[in-house]
Amino acid sequence: MDVHVEVHGGSWRFVIVTLVVGIVILSVLAVREDSVSTSSSARRNRGETYLDNNATSPCFEEVISCVAETARVFYANPSSLHGAGQRSRAEVSRCRSELRDLVKASNYGIIFTSGATESNNLALRSVVTQRMSETGASEASVVTTPMEHPSVYETLAALQGVTVVMLSVDASGRIDIEELHEALKDERVAVVAVSMANSEIGTIQDVHAITAACRGAYVHCHLDMTQVFGRYQVSLNGIRADSVTLSAHKFHGPKGVGALFYTLARPPPTPCTTGGKQEQGLRGGTENVPGIAGMSLALQMCMGHVRSGATERLQKMLQEIKDGLADTLPGVTFRDSSTSTLYQTLSVVLPVRSALLVEELSNMDVYLGVGGCACSKGQYSRTLEAMGASKEEMARTIRISLGFLNDDRDVTRFLRCTRMALARLKK
Repeated sequence: MDVHVEVHGGSWRFVIVTLVVGIVILSVLAVREDSVSTSSSARRNRGETYLDNNATSPCFEEVISCVAETARVFYANPSSLHGAGQRSRAEVSRCRSELRDLVKASNYGIIFTSGATESNNLALRSVVTQRMSETGASEASVVTTPMEHPSVYETLAALQGVTVVMLSVDASGRIDIEELHEALKDERVAVVAVSMANSEIGTIQDVHAITAACRGAYVHCHLDMTQVFGRYQVSLNGIRADSVTLSAHKFHGPKGVGALFYTLARPPPTPCTTGGKQEQGLRGGTENVPGIAGMSLALQMCMGHVRSGATERLQKMLQEIKDGLADTLPGVTFRDSSTSTLYQTLSVVLPVRSALLVEELSNMDVYLGVGGCACSKGQYSRTLEAMGASKEEMARTIRISLGFLNDDRDVTRFLRCTRMALARLKK
């Protein structure tokens, strides 16, 4: 009897303990799910204000879930012949078709890469190599601007036999189309490489005039559109560039994945890597299926934001920041903010050193870019230098760049913290 009672009581205790543990686990899971319900709320819970989206943008939570789910479901190598591999291949094909539809690129092929840096390398090295091979020449010219990403100007500097022709830019960072026409008279020109929108100041070039000039001279036109995808409705068929690059992490997608669009009207790019036949034999290496799926979803979501009027919301927020800074900082100036700049980018010249203000704001978990220097290397901006800015101006420049996860609370907090930071710097 005693034994029976002991065993019976133990069974009930076991049931009770099991129920309690289960409740605790469910509670933890619920809290964990609530804490990542949205990227913006997660950052806000940590007290962060992120205004550096041109450098990289936080992932949409839906994209994070998509990447994780794709890694679970489409785990096999897309090159494998078995069923699991073919399902992964089908997922890559689905994303390729979806991306082509999203940016109206039916006249283009798509090569998935690790990002715009690799895509720029692949396009430029390929075009120059093909041109020299076709003409039998040992040299070629490339027309570009002093405002390009390092993956453009450093790639061109590394290519043997290449003469780089730099177009001048005005005080707003725009090229002169007549100067481009003049440069294209040189028959040695193999490619024109231009960023559609500059990451530092937001300047948007007249790409329709640029591509038309290149077509008239039968010269390859390469556009780095990294800062444009996900922020505007894009029609590559309408722009008619010969090659175009993008990076997913600029439009709330995962890092380490991007694409090169190439026109089907010209020969495909020449592979720059050996040892693999993936991506139609144009880029070796097992495809990043989760990253590709996340990139496709991120672009789809961004296009939904654009269609729903979110761009106007960001424009209004940027204007509020501009007005707030003008009230807070006597002597502050703003670089070109006309309709020909990115609607969510603001380049600001401060009356104080930008590095000091950025450091103070960072201590308060407010993050923005030092607009006069290249990333964290401390080098002066080639873009601002080309526009005629002095070193003193460059040292006082910040960049504010918004994303679809920002809202009015970020504006309020940024302005409040800026006032606090300036008060500290005056002491």
